[in-house]
Amino acid sequence: MAGTPLEFAGRAVQLVRTSSRLTLDTLARAATGLSGIAKHLEDTEREWASLSDYVNHRINSVLVGLPDGVMEKEHLIQPLERLKRCVERITLSCSEHLTKSTGKKIVSSGDNVKEASALREEFDDAMGLFQLAVDLVAVVGVEKLLERLDSDELVHRVGRHVKEELLPATRGAGVLNALPYAIGASWDPDKCCLPGTREKVFEEIWDWIGDYDRAQTAEILWISDVAGSGKSAIAHSLCQQAREKDMLWSCFFFDRMSAERNTPSKLISTLVRDLAALQQNITEAVADILDNDPSLCSASITRQFDCLALHPSLISKYPRSHCGLVIFDGLDEACNKALIALLCKGIRKLPRNFRVIMTSRPLPHLTRAFQHAPHIPRFGTPLHGSEVLGDMEVFVCSRFLEMTPGSFNRLSKLDAGLVSLLVRKSEGLFQWASTATDFIIRCNDPEKQSELIHSIVDSSAVEQQMDNLYDAILQSLPWNYRPFVLGYQRAVGAVVVVREPISSNTLDELYQISSGPVLQQLGALMTGFDSPGQAVRLLHLSLRDYLTSRAPDLYRISVLEHEQNLALLCLESLNCRLEEHDIAGTVDFDLEMAAESPLPCAEDIGPMSKTLLYACNFWIDHLVSGNNAGDRVIEHLQVFMRRHFIYWLKVIVCLGSYRSLETLAIWINNNMVHLESWRGLLYNVEVASILWKLSRRLSGNERYHDALLTSQDSLMIYERMAEVDTVQDHIGIPEAFHANALAVLGKGHLSDALTAIDKALHRMPTMPGLNSLSSVRAYVQMQNTRSGILNMMGQAVQALPSMSRTVSICHELCKNSPDQFKQELYQALATVFGDSRNSTG
Repeated sequence: MAGTPLEFAGRAVQLVRTSSRLTLDTLARAATGLSGIAKHLEDTEREWASLSDYVNHRINSVLVGLPDGVMEKEHLIQPLERLKRCVERITLSCSEHLTKSTGKKIVSSGDNVKEASALREEFDDAMGLFQLAVDLVAVVGVEKLLERLDSDELVHRVGRHVKEELLPATRGAGVLNALPYAIGASWDPDKCCLPGTREKVFEEIWDWIGDYDRAQTAEILWISDVAGSGKSAIAHSLCQQAREKDMLWSCFFFDRMSAERNTPSKLISTLVRDLAALQQNITEAVADILDNDPSLCSASITRQFDCLALHPSLISKYPRSHCGLVIFDGLDEACNKALIALLCKGIRKLPRNFRVIMTSRPLPHLTRAFQHAPHIPRFGTPLHGSEVLGDMEVFVCSRFLEMTPGSFNRLSKLDAGLVSLLVRKSEGLFQWASTATDFIIRCNDPEKQSELIHSIVDSSAVEQQMDNLYDAILQSLPWNYRPFVLGYQRAVGAVVVVREPISSNTLDELYQISSGPVLQQLGALMTGFDSPGQAVRLLHLSLRDYLTSRAPDLYRISVLEHEQNLALLCLESLNCRLEEHDIAGTVDFDLEMAAESPLPCAEDIGPMSKTLLYACNFWIDHLVSGNNAGDRVIEHLQVFMRRHFIYWLKVIVCLGSYRSLETLAIWINNNMVHLESWRGLLYNVEVASILWKLSRRLSGNERYHDALLTSQDSLMIYERMAEVDTVQDHIGIPEAFHANALAVLGKGHLSDALTAIDKALHRMPTMPGLNSLSSVRAYVQMQNTRSGILNMMGQAVQALPSMSRTVSICHELCKNSPDQFKQELYQALATVFGDSRNSTG
């Protein structure tokens, strides 16, 4: 076969060592020879003919556009040899098939198709590997990587390498997605100041921003003024202006009515993700930090700031050629001690070109905290009062010009004196003016418009000024009409106490009654009421405070009463519709599946009504926020706990909104202590077992925060059960500790994970009790986890004695039940030998 393709292919590899430039040309000639064999194959062997032509075409196509000099790299020898061996096998198969008798060809025709298909796949792999190696050497320059890998390793690892070398942005973005990003925290152009207003304020602020060269560290400008003075509008405008100047690095608008933004828990993670978006090298640095310590994704804001924002690898990469603006608005709506400490001590550790602006009301505890911080100057220009009446007049006139033509005709009778009166009574409070003009615009009786303005009692106190306006608007409503009074209490009560804003559609579905007519009459005090799918909100935070604490009894809102109303409505919704929703049975997944098996997500269970979604997420919040529950709440809660609670646990895991059951447990202990049967509704083995199994699956899906919460809840339930019952020997207790160890390990806390797994092993039944498959499997898995933790801590030798003991146990059990315990024995042996290799280096 001196002139066969096989010889050509064999000589190709020899030539690559002496004359690299001829290598591909020689292999191409070999492939051409292979194609020559195909000419002798009959129509009955069209699979082989097709394969031969395919090989010839692919090899020759590699020559097209090949960069000069690329074949001079020695690192291509292994991929080329792999390709040569593949061509050799194809050539032999074609040659053998050519020599078969016609009868044998017919008999083996089915196998021929399979063999040709398998060889084609093998050739595609080899050819793809070679092409990728050429691209990597020529374009990316990763010769050192190729030196370390043989061709087999390269097949499995080159994909990951390409992602890291060619697509670092994708890798970084994927890691950054684990950092929580607050929904709705960004700025809104619709909430900015009117053009031409606040010019002096903006001029002074931008002078301060541009004066960063004189600063030694990052500084914070504190804009502090009363409620309704327009602080948030200024903050939105500054974001817009900074964005136009390419200077906006991050912003965060706190909101007491938003579950995403009523605490500072997502402030720093949002800040870091915004900073990472500035430059690719920052993205990669953040990704590297999170790779090394995933626990930072769910750490406290103090730890996130210290270990992420202030990490040396980030500090060195922040832009220094110009300053950047970071804005925090509404600090008083979500501030805590940790955030105050971070602002007073942490921010000043950032480079001086970080210019931070924060807004808040001048609350006493904030004033005390910031007045002695030299890097937190207070903005001196007042935002309300006589100084801003010029801007106020522009604002009021603009509001009237926004009216519909019909409304404009009704208001055309308003003279300049009445507008001036409105401006004067506002005392420079833009929120006051906005609310008053909205009410005037919506007033159906033009003659009452002037009466309304004159009826508002003047006050020197800003808070009283807003209260007087709210009182005047509410007095004009039909309080002698009982259906309105009932609708007001339902609608406004719900809007006041909901954990996140809901639409009028959701409100109607909860109460089974239309809220539209009531909301329309309250239009001057609400937003979002005129669009069924839009979230309904109170106009301003000061209105909530007024309605719940200072309003007359006629229209005061009892928070505790409405918390219980919402708890009842949520439980009714869950009892009636929760399990009916999952028609396909997606939520009722098997908890015994492998931990790494993907968990269903919100998309898998299909669209869920906003009402049901809200009930799933917040029924506990409303239940525990009220006083002693009424009989109807207790009745529906009992039904829910007995029939739907476990199913609900799976639902919220799928939705990604699991939260600790600790508050529910405390509420049951405090309010249901006299009913012994209540303890069993939450504190039972089934619930505890479901929770640690959920934790195991969550860890397998790398959702470590949720895994930690579910494992902690499982342990809490077992602990409470132990107070009145004997559960110390239940297999679920060590399993719960094991699940806890896996969750803690996933968050990067090795010592805590080791403590948890040691508790799990300590609580395992005695050795005679290890006579079931489940017990042995649990024991072996725990020992494997412990060994892995010790390996990570550099203490593999300490794991060997216990792992050897595990092997002995499995070996004894295999004598009696080899089929049942063989897998566990293999697992134990693999672990102990793995540790032995690690311990010996």
